[in-house]
Amino acid sequence: MPNKLIFKAETLTPVIQDVKKNACELWFLADDGIYLTASTATFIRKKRNICYAEGFDPDLWDDAGAHFDAIDSVLGNGDMWESVNLQPEMLDALMTGRTDLAIEVTDSGFIFTARQRDAEEKSC
Repeated sequence: MPNKLIFKAETLTPVIQDVKKNACELWFLADDGIYLTASTATFIRKKRNICYAEGFDPDLWDDAGAHFDAIDSVLGNGDMWESVNLQPEMLDALMTGRTDLAIEVTDSGFIFTARQRDAEEKSC
């Protein structure tokens, strides 16, 4: 059964701004959380600008073992580092601050969908 990850516009937009401003790659990672970041990211208070998937920010978990089990249940075992190439139209939609990104995890890969709030979805 596929799993869906949601990246909220409030924390996603600054990451997409980094991707566009720096003409760099978008990275989709899983290690101590599931998150997106720009390959050339802005650093705020010496921390890389990242966007965690809803429910996968390690700072919000009291039980590290349960957190890693949750990551494994969505993505399978092990760490992940994928370079993501989104279409320019999707990047533009994600820059508005009103569009979330959904990533559906399937047996054959990932499906990225921009989910504009109060509007229709756009897939890439």
